[in-house]
Amino acid sequence: YEDYVVRSPTRVDFHAKSEAVALMQSTQAAAPSRGFGLHENFFPGWTSDYGLEAINSPDAITNRWMNELIAAWGIVRPWGWDLGVAPEDVPNVRPIFDLLNVRYYLDLQSDQGAMGRALKLVKTADLDVYESPMVWPRAFFTDRLEVYDQPADLVKTIRAGDGRPFAATQRPQLTEEHALLRVPSGLDGRTVVPATHYRLTENTTSFEVHATGPGIAVLSEVFWPGDFRAEVNGQKATVVRMNHVFKAVLLDTAGDYHVIFRYVPKNFPRYLLLCALGAVLLAVTLFVALRPVHVA
Repeated sequence: YEDYVVRSPTRVDFHAKSEAVALMQSTQAAAPSRGFGLHENFFPGWTSDYGLEAINSPDAITNRWMNELIAAWGIVRPWGWDLGVAPEDVPNVRPIFDLLNVRYYLDLQSDQGAMGRALKLVKTADLDVYESPMVWPRAFFTDRLEVYDQPADLVKTIRAGDGRPFAATQRPQLTEEHALLRVPSGLDGRTVVPATHYRLTENTTSFEVHATGPGIAVLSEVFWPGDFRAEVNGQKATVVRMNHVFKAVLLDTAGDYHVIFRYVPKNFPRYLLLCALGAVLLAVTLFVALRPVHVA
């Protein structure tokens, strides 16, 4: 057989393991987080092949409120390949990246002086890996609510804050969601409890959180009106927009809660109906076209 055919030999495996990527992967089950690469390292889009998330370009699931917040912060190129962020810019962008759940920063042969002013170097390998000591958890509980008017006001609160997570709502939402009025206002003396036991699937994010009293469970994943459903301990809950871009649910009392956010597009039933209608029309068309014709 070999005398008559040309067959390619076994190909060499060029897939080298990345110690930097392995470090990030090892922490995701306990506490999901996002990464950001400088100088087009940790390239967005390709990162999903490793089961990791970035915040820019094709990786970013964005909405109009995210664009408003990023613009108010002064990011040069919103959602481009590198967002226009250089090592010397990291101290300025880190507070907003903390809110966006960016735990890791990666660069090749990095400027450790500039990066080290705001981050902690945790590994030097194929890529240098830095970690933010103040990154906000993917989900958390808090018993206080800040109110703001414009994205610029929220930016000021983030810049002037103590670095700890908080929940903030835009003032018009107080009239739309009256339940928010039951949460004490102001950030002084607030309690923050990170979530645990995360489980992320293709269309759900679930976690457990302990509430010390009435308050809010915030999930740092973007809000789309009408496209998400939430359950708290098996009961349906209203999804509210929080921190301008993310989603949250209200918790009425102290206790332990299992929270699930499920992506169910509001037009999904309509799409299923149209699909079924199309299938019926196709079947009828095929029946008419393929039925035997009897010639008298």
